[in-house]
Amino acid sequence: MPGGGPPVPRTWDELWQPGRLQPMLARRAPAPFSSPAYRYEIKWDGYRCLVFADPGAGRTFLQSRHGYDLTPLFPELAGVHRLLPAAAVLDAEIVALVDGRPSFAALQQRAGGVGRGARIPAAAPIAPALLVLFDLLGLAGAVWLGRPLAERVRGLKDLFPEGAAPGVAVSRGVEGDGAAFFRRVRDQGLEGVVAKRLDSPYLPGWRTAHWQKIKAEREVDAVVGGVVPGGRAAGVGTLLLGLFAPDGALHYVGHVSTGLGGEEARHLLGRLRARPTCPFVTVPARARGQPVVWVEPNLVCEVAYLEWTPQGHLRHPVFRRWRDDKDARACRLPAEARAGAPGA
Repeated sequence: MPGGGPPVPRTWDELWQPGRLQPMLARRAPAPFSSPAYRYEIKWDGYRCLVFADPGAGRTFLQSRHGYDLTPLFPELAGVHRLLPAAAVLDAEIVALVDGRPSFAALQQRAGGVGRGARIPAAAPIAPALLVLFDLLGLAGAVWLGRPLAERVRGLKDLFPEGAAPGVAVSRGVEGDGAAFFRRVRDQGLEGVVAKRLDSPYLPGWRTAHWQKIKAEREVDAVVGGVVPGGRAAGVGTLLLGLFAPDGALHYVGHVSTGLGGEEARHLLGRLRARPTCPFVTVPARARGQPVVWVEPNLVCEVAYLEWTPQGHLRHPVFRRWRDDKDARACRLPAEARAGAPGA
């Protein structure tokens, strides 16, 4: 079996471990693909959640990926046990919807920005939470981990018919044409797709090729406005990136790690022109209290990212390549990012 992980629970007592059971994880696929052996589902942009629901005890426990109790943060989802005929362990994602679409920023607000340093206006409306179920791990004392995914999904749909309860839904998916499904997901601006083998077991805490995630990343060309030393071989640890507003001001949009060291770092530093002051409209929080080399905003790099945050920053930016063919002044701050940009 590919990959590895902790021992797989074999009995109900081993499975029913609120706060201790680990969810199954996905490897990253290099590109979208199609296969009749896989089921393709939306990669929901929310909090991973294992659900322990027991109608006999009258209790639902919502567990985060790392074992924390999410139930107090989402009390409207604490009644799953009322929908079940017997105790069950489920795998799910908690998402917050804004205009019918998942919003991670709205979810942070619901959770108080726990662990993410979110800065969300206090006056922002509270978004409703939705529990999206996608796997059945055990039911009525029976452990379902060894059953194939196709059977577990059928069992989940039997437990939760469409429209069975507000705030709870079963994740939809397609079989076979994963490439076309990915294009639809990407075009709708969603986070990506998870491909799951129809014959795969559920392996708590394991990351294997049974499940593969394909993120629908976007790309942007951004300007380097500062460098934080670090990384390997005393190289370049972090690039501070910006984009130009229509008035010509350079707004900070995020930072990326390059991993450059040695000759690569020296070559990069040789292309940058140092300056005494910060080129951004405001000094980024990422640069405060650290040694930063401010540079003239002339060098451009291509960055992949998931979405724009309400603060006008790139979410999960990843360095791709240098764009020596791109004029820095052509790197413009898009309208969707201007509302949250400082000084906008």
